[in-house]
Amino acid sequence: MIEVEIKLNGVPLGVIEILKITEGVTEEADYRVKYWVRRGSAEGLHNRVINAFPRKKINVFGLVLQALNALNEKDLKLERDYDPDEAPLSADLGRGLDKPESSFPAWFSRLHRN
Repeated sequence: MIEVEIKLNGVPLGVIEILKITEGVTEEADYRVKYWVRRGSAEGLHNRVINAFPRKKINVFGLVLQALNALNEKDLKLERDYDPDEAPLSADLGRGLDKPESSFPAWFSRLHRN
């Protein structure tokens, strides 16, 4: 599994998990992509599938780019008037930051298991 974590000043804002779902060694592979993103006071969860990615021709950055390109405009929207640079750290998030395993919600990894 490939995991990309996006942080601002150490505060997690988003996570992308990419899991190969094609069995065996092949020229192309299918991947399941899960996204978690902080949109303000709410969190966004999205799932996509990337089919027939040319895994032996394009490196991991190409796979991450393809995962980002799978999102649509609605998936990318923030809540109205939310500015991540000026948003205060919520009390719930602040309590969890001192624990290394709480960089993003634990339930995110358990969602949509095969």
